[in-house]
Amino acid sequence: MNESAELVVLALKLLKCNQKTLAEKLSVSATQITKWKAGDYISIDMREKIENMLDLKGMPTNMVLMSGSVENAIQWTSLIDTIASIVGGMSETGYETKPLVYQEELGELGWSTFLTLDEMGVVLPDTFPNELKEANQAYNDDSDEYDNEEAFDVIINNPYSALIYKIYKNLNDVYGFYAAYVHKIMFNDELDLFCTDADNIEPSLMDLAASKLNEEDTQLATNFLSFRLKTKTNFEEWLNIVKLAAIERNVPLGAELLDMIHQSSDALCHNAERQALGLNKERLHPDIYMNELLVGMRTMHAVLPHILKKLDIQVDVLGSQL
Repeated sequence: MNESAELVVLALKLLKCNQKTLAEKLSVSATQITKWKAGDYISIDMREKIENMLDLKGMPTNMVLMSGSVENAIQWTSLIDTIASIVGGMSETGYETKPLVYQEELGELGWSTFLTLDEMGVVLPDTFPNELKEANQAYNDDSDEYDNEEAFDVIINNPYSALIYKIYKNLNDVYGFYAAYVHKIMFNDELDLFCTDADNIEPSLMDLAASKLNEEDTQLATNFLSFRLKTKTNFEEWLNIVKLAAIERNVPLGAELLDMIHQSSDALCHNAERQALGLNKERLHPDIYMNELLVGMRTMHAVLPHILKKLDIQVDVLGSQL
């Protein structure tokens, strides 16, 4: 479901009306509502009109739709920010996990998190859990009801918040590997990777982090197996674009980039940490080593005929000396 369809479905749900009534409220035809619901583009002015009518309070459409109400979306956004602040400080890769540490727009992290949860097949409860509201308040309002340790226990034991917490922990490691080995290559102007599908890598790191969950942690994710397969397939395609571009331009790779897909979160953490500590300086990746061999062989093929001519050595086409 794209953004236009989400907004129409949300309007029908929150306004508790049918498509004909919604069309009258917006002064458009019922056919136009059907087209929007099917995914046709909604103009910026009309989108603003619908959002103001729904009084979304700045909440992303997908969060309100998945959580069931604007109030629920606000509660989930606040809890997500709390979990991000907890997990963001746990990174051991030597790199900041920017999606968790820097949030430029209200609900931006919540929007991307809910997008991943939706792809995984997670259905949120109709009502925001009261115990999570109290635990979140302990962090945000310095509540005296219980301390942060107790609040933390509540968060990691609730199945929904625990799932988000574990995804973010994996994101620390996935983002660390990305920052250590991929980010600099992506921003290499000579490679022009932002004109390719590799541009999807950074915005999709949340999906890759979620795909590394243990199966026992994915009971709420009814679509997890197909989600994991799709995510791995996409990342293999995107990372191979980066590898090929780097090898063609002799840009060093500090690690096998496909490890980002196949290695565990712990292994990615250790690899990123080695790079952050400068322990990979002497390391030459096999892809680059093979590329240097090929370059060397081409050079030898170009120079060898001149050497043989100078030594007055003649060879036939099969390489035998005459």
